[in-house]
Amino acid sequence: MAMYVEEQLRKVTDACGCFSLQSDEFTDMVNVAHLFVFIKLVFEDTSAKEELLTILPLTGHTRDEDRKWYVLARFGSF
Repeated sequence: MAMYVEEQLRKVTDACGCFSLQSDEFTDMVNVAHLFVFIKLVFEDTSAKEELLTILPLTGHTRDEDRKWYVLARFGSF
């Protein structure tokens, strides 16, 4: 299933005019930090779409550099 989702994501990003990644950090009630990663797509006909890509648990520090590392580690080969 993961391969299918990655294939679909590649098709959508190839078809769009441009895209951006957005991340947001959230700490739950038991003090565990999570990183939400969204993709925003804009197509040639000026329509737009936003999707949640993943939720990553954060361990250790949650500085900007750490969040960037988590995103790159997950999507760097994409």
